[in-house]
Amino acid sequence: MNHPADTSRSPLAEIWFAPRTTVRWVVRHDPNYLVIPLAVVAGVAGGVWNAVGLGLGPGGTFLLASAAGLMGGAWGVASLYLTGWALRVTGRWLGGQATPEEMRAAIAWGGVPAATALVLFVPALAADTLLSGGAQLAALASIGVAQMVLGVWSLVTLTAAIAEVQRFSAMRAFVNLALPGVLFGGIFLAIALVLGLLFILV
Repeated sequence: MNHPADTSRSPLAEIWFAPRTTVRWVVRHDPNYLVIPLAVVAGVAGGVWNAVGLGLGPGGTFLLASAAGLMGGAWGVASLYLTGWALRVTGRWLGGQATPEEMRAAIAWGGVPAATALVLFVPALAADTLLSGGAQLAALASIGVAQMVLGVWSLVTLTAAIAEVQRFSAMRAFVNLALPGVLFGGIFLAIALVLGLLFILV
C-alpha cells in the first residue's frame, strides 16, 4: 500500500505540532508510508549542509553540496535501517515494543523538521554569492539560527515519535535516543585506549 486510506489527514504538516498522534496514524494505516523518500531527503539535507560547512566559496560549495547531496541520499536510507536497528535493540532494555517498520517510520517522520532545512540551502547560497560584508554575515547568521531551531524541534518530534512506537514515556524515548551513541562511543573509546596502551607497551 502506497498511500493511507484516510486522505483527509496532512501528516507532513501535523508532524510538527502533533508528532505522537501523527506517527500513530501513519503506523496504523501504513508504516512504510513515505518512509524511504523522507529518509532520502534527510540524508540529502545532511550531506548538503556538511558540504556547506567546509566553506569553499559559492562555486565550490555548490558542486560539493551537489555531490554530497547525492551520496547523502543513499546514506539517509542506510542510516534509517542502522539507526532503527540500534534504537530497537537499546529500546528493548527500556521496555520498548516497536516493530522494525514502526521504528523506521518514527525515525523518518520524526526527522521531518531537520530535513526541511534543505530548503535553506538556496537562500544560503544566494547570500554567499550576492551579498558581502555585514549584510552577508547577518543573512547567514539568520539562516544558521533557523537551521538550529529546525534541528532542535526535530529532536522534539523525533523523541515523541519514538515514544509513541516504543509505547513508553518521552523521557525513556530520550534515553533510548542517547543510548546507541553512548554505547558505541564507549566501545570505540575502549578500543582506542587498548590500542594506545599496546602502542606504548610495545
